[in-house]
Amino acid sequence: MKASVGFVGVGNMGSRMAQRLVDAQYRVTVCDTNADALAPFAARGVATTRRAADCAAADFVCAVVATDEQLLSIALGADGIRDGLKDGAQPLLIVMSTVLPETVKRVRDELGVRVIDAPISGGLVKAAEGTLAIMVGGDDADYASARPLLECMGTQIFHCGALGAGEVTKIVNNLVGVTNLYLVAEAYALATSHGLELEKLAPVMDASSGRSFMTQDIAAARRQYAAWSESPAGFFSLADIIRKDLSLASKLAHQTSLDLPVLDGAIESMKGIDERVLARWSSVARSA
Repeated sequence: MKASVGFVGVGNMGSRMAQRLVDAQYRVTVCDTNADALAPFAARGVATTRRAADCAAADFVCAVVATDEQLLSIALGADGIRDGLKDGAQPLLIVMSTVLPETVKRVRDELGVRVIDAPISGGLVKAAEGTLAIMVGGDDADYASARPLLECMGTQIFHCGALGAGEVTKIVNNLVGVTNLYLVAEAYALATSHGLELEKLAPVMDASSGRSFMTQDIAAARRQYAAWSESPAGFFSLADIIRKDLSLASKLAHQTSLDLPVLDGAIESMKGIDERVLARWSSVARSA
């Protein structure tokens, strides 16, 4: 029998990841405070709850929440995982959120269970396909225990070091990746406004200094932009998450007194994300 999994946070990304585990025959209980997010799982007969405490008896608990504050709440707050640790329950907590490494360590210390950090990259399309990149920090044995579960959600899995190393890796990656996401959309809009075909442009960029994950496969890039621009709510939710991720990079820099002026500029530019950017992403998605 497959292991039991409590999956906390089934928003845009989490819902797709949890479905991968359901499809792999894990015994999944999904948890979210949003009843609408739980409804599709309940309709398919998957166990649901609005209390993270109800997930604590599982073999594994995956946390896919948006912020450090939300992670602390679902782990240590009222009706959180700590409140559900009864009768010797000792789940392996897999923190798949992008948060500060010290937040993960605090959860481990105060919760008293095994913890690994395993933040993700790849967007909605790869979450649905189970082809995410996953960056893991934690004990070797805990990583080995979690790996079969992680392989249901990702195809590129990296053990980056001790607890917290996955988070630092993800934050550094996002510093480059998320700024590219917005800048490439502007580059593609500029190209098409001058009559270039993206199918001809993208291979040139991918072989040149403009290479990024949005130039490797223009059809996949269009799917990503389409997925994130499908609704204003999803688009602006992503913008909020990216602002948060860039602020985490800034906090890491401040911890070592490192001056990163280009990062500061990127954070400032994100304040201007509005309906014009949403329209641009929709235009790129439809540019075939």
